[in-house]
Amino acid sequence: MFSNDLIRSMVTTSDEKRLRLSEQDWHIVLEANKTFAQSDELWRGDRSWGRYLLSRLGGASQGLDFRDSVELCCGNGFLYFSFKDLFPFDESSHFIDLSGTQVAEFERRCDLSGAKKPTIICGDIGKLPMRDGSLGMVYGNSFLHHLPDVQAYLVEANRVLRRGGRFVAFHEPTATAPFWESFPRSLFKKIDDGSLTDIWLIQPEVIELLLKEAGFSRVAVLPVGLAASCTVTPWQLLLDKAGLPYQFSSLPDILRALHVLERAVPGALMRRFAPSIAAVAWK
Repeated sequence: MFSNDLIRSMVTTSDEKRLRLSEQDWHIVLEANKTFAQSDELWRGDRSWGRYLLSRLGGASQGLDFRDSVELCCGNGFLYFSFKDLFPFDESSHFIDLSGTQVAEFERRCDLSGAKKPTIICGDIGKLPMRDGSLGMVYGNSFLHHLPDVQAYLVEANRVLRRGGRFVAFHEPTATAPFWESFPRSLFKKIDDGSLTDIWLIQPEVIELLLKEAGFSRVAVLPVGLAASCTVTPWQLLLDKAGLPYQFSSLPDILRALHVLERAVPGALMRRFAPSIAAVAWK
């Protein structure tokens, strides 16, 4: 489903249930994605964020290998800086983003921090510069909901994976995300923050179907974030409204602890109400 009324009003034809814009409308969002830039300090990444992201995958995090891999929509390097102290990376670790601004920031961060610079590419993730069946993992964070035809990009991800390879999406917003991201303000008014880069809200059953139709043999969708939305988000919004500074250094550890508590919530409730999903699929 569309994430906001702005997108819905601008596109001419689409298949909203299958997360697909008509090709004549692709330019609306692709041009916006080309100039997209993350400047928030929260999304710079470190090992504590890496541990939290792994906790979202549960048992599906076992055996992750970031060599012979590509991160889609890598942005300013959030995932690389989150995982580089937890896993080995080398020249076969690829990163690609459509935004030249983001790629330049990623490279600059590597230079400033002294981190080994991986293979960073400015390009279209719909036309990956890798051979068929050449990679062990394709992954990304909070990127599928930016894509004009989600299944078309999943097919491309499947193409470059070898048999037994893994696709991982660490976070995607669900239909309840707008409510929880503005909770408790959303109890009193509809929240519809128009954006040309945030196209979709993704339900678990929809991404399961699209991954299977893209050729993946096994799919796991993991809903998370309900506990944090009820506890952490209201405090963040309150501090923002009051103009008070606050530190994020302990946030990933808090989120990880809340995620452990969520395991006691029945799965059916999490699938219906959680604001975020992670997805893992095997070829």
